[in-house]
Amino acid sequence: MSKLILPTLGLGGAGAAGFGAYMLIPRDAEITFAVKYKNAILNPTGDESLWNSKFTSLNGKTVKHLKLQSAVTQHSSNSENAKALHKEACKDIYNSPFENSDYQKDFQDYCARNLKDEIGSKWITEEKGGSKWTARLTSLKSHSESNGELDDTLKGIKTSISNDNNNTFDDTKRENLKNWCTSAGAEIFNSTEDARFKLVKLYCSEP
Repeated sequence: MSKLILPTLGLGGAGAAGFGAYMLIPRDAEITFAVKYKNAILNPTGDESLWNSKFTSLNGKTVKHLKLQSAVTQHSSNSENAKALHKEACKDIYNSPFENSDYQKDFQDYCARNLKDEIGSKWITEEKGGSKWTARLTSLKSHSESNGELDDTLKGIKTSISNDNNNTFDDTKRENLKNWCTSAGAEIFNSTEDARFKLVKLYCSEP
């Protein structure tokens, strides 16, 4: 197995440990979350806005990891300790084997950078009736395979708008795209060269 050891700093320690302090120690071929999803790992002494966002979304949720369960329990009554438990749980998950893990959803939802996170401030947040969704649908209507193959959902949306010569699009079409973006945006980030990320960047974010 291969073992990923984490810095022995406290959660409030200085940034010297940082993102680069995750070290791979050979044991055998075991793949940890931090190895499989190296670009999705949150910096233990940085990425504070993402940590805060993940912590906020943790409130009231059902989770598997015991420390995350404690963080949920203490979310309102002892938020500072809950935040520390959240980070500790994620570090434990980063260092654990990915295959057949009970913590895959915990990791994706509360410990990992997702596609929406990587897009950042350009992510379209307006409601379905907004002009930004109209602009993205107009772009999707003329999608070229040179920009990547569409998945079945996007293909269906493209087909449904192909005869709208005025590019007006009703709320249902805009909502369909918005819903696709919500789902795709929650997926774990791997690379800016990943086909899924490129589609999300094209149709869920501002140019």
